[in-house]
Amino acid sequence: MARSKTERIIQDIESLPEEDRLLVRDALARLFNTASVGDVDLVRLAEERGVSLTLPDDPMSDEEFDRFQPITVRGEPVSDTVLEDRR
Repeated sequence: MARSKTERIIQDIESLPEEDRLLVRDALARLFNTASVGDVDLVRLAEERGVSLTLPDDPMSDEEFDRFQPITVRGEPVSDTVLEDRR
């Protein structure tokens, strides 16, 4: 069965290394004049990993801030772990 030209192009792009796929994505974004393609991907990826890229609409009041109690975590501080991993 003959594949369409578009299907072949998509398959070729999918077989490229990630760095080249990003170049293709950027070229298509320029072609369609949509600079936000990467931003949409970033937001989707962040949401999949449970990371929020937006600030809450209503920040804490002064009273809420004063009542805030940090969570106690067992083990060494995360900052120590990060520094150790960088060595």
